[in-house]
Amino acid sequence: MLVGFMPKERLILVFAIFIFVFSSCKNIHNTSRKTVNRAVRDSLVVMDENGILGSINAQIVKAPSHWNVEYRIIYLMPEGHFAHIGDTLVKFDPAPVQEQLDEARAQLALARQKLIQIQEENAMNLRNQLATIRAMRMQFRMDSARLADAIYESEAIQQDLKLQLKKSALDLKKAEKKLETQKIINNSKYHLQLVEIEHALGKVKSISRMLEEMSLIATQTGIAVYGNRRGTQIREGETVYPGQRVMQVADLGKMKAVLMINEVDRETITSGQKVRLIVNAYPDTVFTGTVHAISKIADLIKEDGTVKAYETDVYLDAGQNYRLKPGLSVRATIITDTLHNVFKIPEWCLKRQNGRWLVVSEQGEKIPVDPVRLNNGFVYVKGNLKDNMVLQN
Repeated sequence: MLVGFMPKERLILVFAIFIFVFSSCKNIHNTSRKTVNRAVRDSLVVMDENGILGSINAQIVKAPSHWNVEYRIIYLMPEGHFAHIGDTLVKFDPAPVQEQLDEARAQLALARQKLIQIQEENAMNLRNQLATIRAMRMQFRMDSARLADAIYESEAIQQDLKLQLKKSALDLKKAEKKLETQKIINNSKYHLQLVEIEHALGKVKSISRMLEEMSLIATQTGIAVYGNRRGTQIREGETVYPGQRVMQVADLGKMKAVLMINEVDRETITSGQKVRLIVNAYPDTVFTGTVHAISKIADLIKEDGTVKAYETDVYLDAGQNYRLKPGLSVRATIITDTLHNVFKIPEWCLKRQNGRWLVVSEQGEKIPVDPVRLNNGFVYVKGNLKDNMVLQN
């Protein structure tokens, strides 16, 4: 036997296998076509979107936003742990803040000590001024007495005594005025130091509040869930920026699905529309809900960076959230409209001949139809069709 040739029996066997495979593929193709190319009586116009689950009533836990400090996490409540009101959720390293607090308290102590010194200096200045005034008053009385006793003295002596008395009076008046000025100066120095103390005390109180906020406390009961809107998670030892989201305490009794609606589909979505949802983790169960809120501002979709989408909240109906947790991915079917007496067909089955729209049945019959709505690769039509009728391409 020459190399490259087969026995007759083997050649017949290979040919038979080829015919069988070709026939099977054709049957599969025909079956697939029949499955896809069908006219289905369907009155619901829907739009499919993906999203993630969230909690309607959730405490969003963020690093404080009003302090310019380093927030390094030293403790996180374990994810999945059930939190009660008052439980500690997050602890940040307090050391940098404690250093600031110690320095602020030292400044407050210095300011208070300076106030004591000012009070002592003020009191001493007043005592000195009063002593000077008492001495000048004594001098004024003595000069007055000398002038009275000099009634029989010469006119020149009396004139000198009058000048001395006048000088004593002027000196006394200056000393009394200086005393009033000193009181004003003392009062100003005292109140300026009080302002400095208030400023230092306010700084101590502010940093004390900052130190208190190094621990974030649960304000509601729920399950601890890590991660933020972009799906990243924070871990112990990491540093977060002011206002950054760290975790949430989720109430599992009331859940929602967060969808991103493409800007081209935004006009078809309104509050109150019904939604069917399948959680990818539980594909055996269909959940229901209602469109509750649509963001007024579009965000760039993370995966693409050029397409804008609107964040949309779908509230799940009550009593069906027994296994749901925030962060699970979902597939949502939004019912955007309800039509009557229509069939949904693949758009490639719709044909136009002689100015009329029609479809062709599997047997070749041309059936006139009236298109009503084009949606998501399908056309809703009215016509003499039957449910599950197979159509040609």
